[in-house]
Amino acid sequence: MEGKMDAVAVLFGDFQITNKNIQNEMVNIINILKDYEVFGNIKQNFMINESVIKPVIEIFSKKKGINIRISDKKIDIINPIQIDEQGNRVEYNELDFIKMVKDIQKKLLNYYNINGNRISYVVNFCKSNEQKIEEIKNKVISKYFYKADKTFEWSVKSAVKEEFFINNNKEEINVITNLNYNPRKIKIAIGKNAIEIYGLMYKIDINTSPSNKQTRIDDKFIDEFYEQAVNLLKNIEEEY
Repeated sequence: MEGKMDAVAVLFGDFQITNKNIQNEMVNIINILKDYEVFGNIKQNFMINESVIKPVIEIFSKKKGINIRISDKKIDIINPIQIDEQGNRVEYNELDFIKMVKDIQKKLLNYYNINGNRISYVVNFCKSNEQKIEEIKNKVISKYFYKADKTFEWSVKSAVKEEFFINNNKEEINVITNLNYNPRKIKIAIGKNAIEIYGLMYKIDINTSPSNKQTRIDDKFIDEFYEQAVNLLKNIEEEY
């Protein structure tokens, strides 16, 4: 099993759904996103950072296979691992997902009449080619590690700074990579079915710096961020 598995696009902002009639809010969002044939649910979630329980609006689109979670401070748009009727994994379609993400984020910013203050695009990958995994291992595991040549499980995290040019401004970007190799097969439940994955699992998170809290993320910013994030992701894939 190779390639992109699933993805999450996150938009941060001051949405403050707790201060509104939560049921009406869910109905309004369902109407805004009616082209995606969505239905909704309200869930109570414990917010670790605030140590309180707050509502989260969950929106689901069976037509497009995406989930949306709206809370006070962020909106997550999730493209989960999907499988077909035969139980085979459906290839993640980045072009379609990003097109939907941009449309949904713009519609919700317009509905809340605000700009966002941070944005993130996260993709999970799987690589099962043993020769390629060994090549990556030799790049990231130092030969001075304890018996590195006999290492059969390993995990590496890295974070680097990049720079995008968005809305005629330089934007500091974090690129966080998590690599995790486990030779054992892992079973993932998806609805009533399950798939087995194995090999090198790695996650790449491309996000704007949390230190910049300016409410600068508008429609144009969204377009330019995803264009550059997708290109950067492609370059990372080609390198590894």
